[in-house]
Amino acid sequence: MEQMEKKPLTTKKAVLEAIDDTRKQAKAGLAVEEVEKLYKEIYDAIEVMSANVKPNTIVYLKTELNKTLIKYRPTEITQKSDPFMEFFKQAYPEGKRRKDFTYTLVDPSKITVDQIVETLKFVNAHCKTNKITKEEKQAILPMIERVAKTDSLRHINQVRSMEYLRNAMHIRIEKSPKGHRLVNA
Repeated sequence: MEQMEKKPLTTKKAVLEAIDDTRKQAKAGLAVEEVEKLYKEIYDAIEVMSANVKPNTIVYLKTELNKTLIKYRPTEITQKSDPFMEFFKQAYPEGKRRKDFTYTLVDPSKITVDQIVETLKFVNAHCKTNKITKEEKQAILPMIERVAKTDSLRHINQVRSMEYLRNAMHIRIEKSPKGHRLVNA
């Protein structure tokens, strides 16, 4: 533990060493509370690094941290998953993922309209055979509004053609003097 406190966790190598040291200390019998504290410190260091490091590296470090120390993850770090992001992950299978997929996973606010429409296509197919929950509807609605606000007819018409999604959400997109907007169907 003293060794980890001496090194600043500002590089990929330092973080990976800290993860390995923490794993060794946990196996040696370090108290669970201490391991949770170290997990949180490493997680916070990765979050701080995210502004300066490539998104691929951040995803890799978080994956390594979870893979190695998942049973020591504090409950406050357990992230509430966004249903739309879960659909997003399913809409892009392993072979279709590019770097913009990774950027969106790291920072969901960077999702593009094309990615939203692609995910909505997946949700439409999902609605054909399954019902969507209230939480899923609440996560999907702002994304549809975002597409409507773009005033891109190509994207808007794609969403308009998603019959199963529109019926499940009970909405439609209409033209208004200020652009397009969602209305209840």
